[in-house]
Amino acid sequence: MSLYNEMRPTTFDEIVGQDEAVAILKHVAEHTDDKTQPRVFLLEGQFGCGKTTAAYVFANAIGCNASLGDMQILDASKDRSIDNIRAFVDRWGTYPMTRTSKGRVYIIDEMQGLTPICFEALLRNCEEVPPCTFVFFCTTDASKMPKALKSRYKVLPIKPLTPSAIYKNLNRV
Repeated sequence: MSLYNEMRPTTFDEIVGQDEAVAILKHVAEHTDDKTQPRVFLLEGQFGCGKTTAAYVFANAIGCNASLGDMQILDASKDRSIDNIRAFVDRWGTYPMTRTSKGRVYIIDEMQGLTPICFEALLRNCEEVPPCTFVFFCTTDASKMPKALKSRYKVLPIKPLTPSAIYKNLNRV
């Protein structure tokens, strides 16, 4: 196993340097029954700064069992066809496979790679996300996101780590 996978954070407390994003995600994870909480998030930041990891940690926090399909990921840099997006979105709203899970998490990584017709398919589905569903869009280029879609998600910037945060994380390793 690679060191970055072995040492990847699994809890919110292990994520360093992202205090604002962690606070919001932790609050939502603790209040999944509250229908006023956001269901769709855009995690934006540079390559390798922890966008997808933050979504994984959220899934772990609400008890998702990835091996049972409670957390699913689509890599938009590879699976960018409209048929793949439609199939992915069709699974939204299905209930978790375990009673301990508070919902299902769907992650679209490299979101900036989607085609305009894929964004349009997502637009309709982001208007009314089912209560048991949480969606994470991860991107390195938020400017490529359509304006109509921007009103339907909560933006969480994932910043590059400062030298002190890197030092703190190296001490953990």
